[in-house]
Amino acid sequence: MAQYRVLIVDDNTSFTESVRGYFTAEESISQVDAAADGREALELMKANRYDILLLDLIMPHIDGLGVLDASGKGEAAVFPSLGFLFAVGGEVVDVFGNHLDVFLFHLVLSFLI
Repeated sequence: MAQYRVLIVDDNTSFTESVRGYFTAEESISQVDAAADGREALELMKANRYDILLLDLIMPHIDGLGVLDASGKGEAAVFPSLGFLFAVGGEVVDVFGNHLDVFLFHLVLSFLI
């Protein structure tokens, strides 16, 4: 079975930790790291090779689009195999409630199978 390395980037730490817990429990995931903003994400991406990137769109310092742009250029040319860019707004939270982390986890797993 393949072993995947995941980077979760979101400034909402409770959401990040919840999603991180799901991935950590998955046997096909060998590494799960988290960053609270785009700068931290780029530093982690320079130091580690990730297969999966879960990236919030709206964050402090460098937003999700800035991370995607920088990850494909120069020294930071470290774009992962599979990337998900997401922005969570009121309607999404209304529909998924407290289960958005579960939805995101299963969405990513569906691409790995």
